[in-house]
Amino acid sequence: KFSISDSGTLLASGIVVSSGSNYLDLGALDVVRSAAPYDPFPQEFNLTQLNIVARFAYKLVD
Repeated sequence: KFSISDSGTLLASGIVVSSGSNYLDLGALDVVRSAAPYDPFPQEFNLTQLNIVARFAYKLVD
């Protein structure tokens, strides 16, 4: 899960349920963190913070 401020700043990020692989968990966090900063919220959102819970699916191939 991660939280973004209305200006697009990443406020927090973390793993809710581990994949069982530290490598994949860290990869998911890296994706969220490297995408920051995010675009500011549209004014009509009328929010100061957005909390997002996302599921990452991996397909491992040889």
